Order: sequence, then C-alpha cells, then structure tokens
Amino acid sequence: MANLFDTVTSIDLVLSVANLAILVYLLAIYVRLYRQMRQKFTLAFIIFAGLLLFQTAAGTAFLAGHFLHGAPPGGPMPPPPMEPGSSFVDAGGLVFLRLIPQALELVALLILLWITRE
Repeated sequence: MANLFDTVTSIDLVLSVANLAILVYLLAIYVRLYRQMRQKFTLAFIIFAGLLLFQTAAGTAFLAGHFLHGAPPGGPMPPPPMEPGSSFVDAGGLVFLRLIPQALELVALLILLWITRE
C-alpha cells in the first residue's frame, strides 16, 4: 500500500509542477499585455495568476517535502497497510481522490492558456 501512496504523491507532484509552469507562462503573458494596454482587466489577471501561483507553489513545496522527507509532525498519516482479505477502499485506495483537484486545475489552466493565446 505504501507504493500506491508514493505513486499517487509522485503523480500529484508532477501535476503541481505542470500547473506551476503554466501559471508562470500565463503570468508572463499577462504582464506583457498589461505593459502594452494598461487596462485594469489585465491587471486583474496578473493578480489572479500571481495568487494562484503562490497557492500552487505552497502546495507543491508541501508535497515535495512530504515526498522527500515523510510527513511532518502533526501532518497527514500514511495510509493503513493492506491486510489479506481487505478491499482496496478499506486499505486507503481512495487516495486517488487526492489527484482530482490538481488534475482539474491543470485542465482549467490549459483552457485559460488556450484562450489567452488566441
């Protein structure tokens, strides 16, 4: 079961880094546009992308620290071991649900990037 937990954490970390890369790219686009047009609307996108970048960076740092050094004191507990005869869900198989927010954020950012580049 620990391998499943590590795999999900690795996937979560990759999704977070992809989100960070897209956010940095979007932020650069919005800053360039703001310098050209000086509109409040573009400034709002800079603030939005900056705050989302900060939130994602904080989460990624936590994930990287958790993955490299284990859970911090008082942090999340590792999943329970899988015992013979127990089901996948009983053993913490729902850990995959952790990936949903990062995956949805990635899809949303890709759509925003697509619209921004047109």
